[in-house]
Amino acid sequence: MEPNDVNKINFTLFSDPTTAWLGPDGKWRVIVGNEREQNTVLALLYTSADFVHWTEAEHPLHSSNETGMWECPDFFLVSKDKHVLKAIVFRSLVEYYTVGTYDGYTDIYVPDAGSVDNESGLRLDYGKYYASKSFYDSDKKRRVLLSWINESTSANIDIMKGWSGLQAFSRKIWLDESEKQLIQWPVEEIEKLRTDQVKLPITTLKSGSVIEVSGVTGAQV
Repeated sequence: MEPNDVNKINFTLFSDPTTAWLGPDGKWRVIVGNEREQNTVLALLYTSADFVHWTEAEHPLHSSNETGMWECPDFFLVSKDKHVLKAIVFRSLVEYYTVGTYDGYTDIYVPDAGSVDNESGLRLDYGKYYASKSFYDSDKKRRVLLSWINESTSANIDIMKGWSGLQAFSRKIWLDESEKQLIQWPVEEIEKLRTDQVKLPITTLKSGSVIEVSGVTGAQV
């Protein structure tokens, strides 16, 4: 799987293997983001019988010539017949996804009509939300999304304040009834973090006024 002179993979444009899945032939599969030519990006597919030795498949799981390099690709089942392929477009640092169909025998993923894999397609989030990864929670039969909230400040400012970024609340994700887009909601366990409720009486706020809320210890609300 390692980039070398034989496969001619540029190691700077090769990143982030997905969680592996088992195919109908008993072999494991994993995809890796790659850009072979300018603006031609691939979800490179690798297979393995022992989870140690990996071989690149004859073709990628999916490819596109409408974006730059894909980071943090993620590929998962969302219903009986539908899969999602999600990735970050490196040049914009925005996560997009498509909904489509995967054939486990030919190892081909095809986005549904109208589910475009370019920067006019479906965004996973519109805020500071980066490098997400999903996992299947077998206990509660749900797919959970984890992500990093990255900073808007410069690296120098981050060094001065001593920290950069934070972990986002985990989200449950599932396919909507139309099977065209994902629905997201914070996992129910978040409720356990809410302990002492702070209430304010009905108050009229005037322009420029400052009201202290006692009982809240966080730096921001």
